Amino acid sequence: MGKSLLILLVGFTISFGLLAASKSRRFVDSVDRVVEHFTSYSAKNAATSGAYMALNRLYQANTWRTGYTNLVIAGYTVSVVVDDQRKDSS
Repeated sequence: MGKSLLILLVGFTISFGLLAASKSRRFVDSVDRVVEHFTSYSAKNAATSGAYMALNRLYQANTWRTGYTNLVIAGYTVSVVVDDQRKDSS
């Protein structure tokens, strides 16, 4: 009885140790995914802000075509090009 109980106890200890290691690994992976998502989301927000700044500038002065070069928004470098695309009326 004592030997089988000891084997059972060692088996449970190893099983729970492997389960805890697996859970820890998944936690680290989920943290990496959250960081990647936040970085991607922040970059998209910076690009959107640059576009909105250009649209606001066009609203204020409809002849403005300079754009923005190397504008730093939230740690990201954003450039905005304003291109006049007019259709030929003929």
